[in-house]
Amino acid sequence: GGGGGGAARAGVVPTYQRVVESGVAAAVGRSGREAAHLDALEKELRQSARCLAHVSRQAMAELLAGPLFDADVKRPYGPVLVWIERLFRSGNGSGSESGGASGAASGSWSSSAAEVGRVALLNLLSSNLELFPTCLDRCYDKDAAVAGGFFQVVCEVYSEQPRVSVEPHVLLSLVLYRVVDPVAEVRDDALHLRKVLHARLWGPESRHLVHAPPAAPRAGSPRERRSGGANGPGAPLSPGGRARAGTVDGALSSAPPQLPLP
Repeated sequence: GGGGGGAARAGVVPTYQRVVESGVAAAVGRSGREAAHLDALEKELRQSARCLAHVSRQAMAELLAGPLFDADVKRPYGPVLVWIERLFRSGNGSGSESGGASGAASGSWSSSAAEVGRVALLNLLSSNLELFPTCLDRCYDKDAAVAGGFFQVVCEVYSEQPRVSVEPHVLLSLVLYRVVDPVAEVRDDALHLRKVLHARLWGPESRHLVHAPPAAPRAGSPRERRSGGANGPGAPLSPGGRARAGTVDGALSSAPPQLPLP
């Protein structure tokens, strides 16, 4: 629904965590086991809850493969992108997905959640390239985990999808911003994106190169001015025999001579 993104920010995950804690406590209370075995039971139940949550996230990530038909899902802060952001944040321990006090293995589950977020975003963006500008904006997020996760997927999709339409200077600005990132993996991704951008837009086989057509001859001027006639190749001379002011040849002829370096 339209309030999905706001609900995600308002505490859906803490509510889920409270439900898990409540269920574990109720199951332990009904177990009838001796106190010596209650700790083992509690750990087992928490582990099962984490496994179930992880498998559920994986299933949702795979469901994002394919075109979207719901406009609400495509919103920059819609429920899907907010959910993916939350998965990325769990990788640096700042998100609620990390499990809180649910066990010492929460770090490994956080890393798994961040990887699920990467797969989810890759499936989403590969099938819905119109979201590329939105994901580009997320590469500048103030949260380093979110920005890094989106940037990794943006690099991967742009490298594999020639149909991505984006202004070259936008990607070049992102490369320059990310190439000095303190994380080595992010710098490597930035360098790779620069190579792909150069090969696609300015390489020898690029179809995006724009070749300017030759200028039309001015009225009354001989064509040898452009074809290299009596006055030399491409040298439009004034009646006095000197290059006209305002032309490239005039600028070069008036430039001071370059002195040899010491």
